[in-house]
Amino acid sequence: MKRTDNKKRVNFTISISVMKELENLVPAGSRSDFVNNAIEGALTDWGRRKASELLDEARKKYKLK
Repeated sequence: MKRTDNKKRVNFTISISVMKELENLVPAGSRSDFVNNAIEGALTDWGRRKASELLDEARKKYKLK
């Protein structure tokens, strides 16, 4: 799900090799959206993984299949 809420400028560090690859592969005007979409996807995956872990724990706790 693509979010359309307001944007905020942030500062964070990434490895030099990742930055070089980003610069080589993604046009300058598209990098912010690319990084935003990548983080959004990673957050979605993280949430799904955590939910799955919680379900696995509940199955073990209540001895469900």
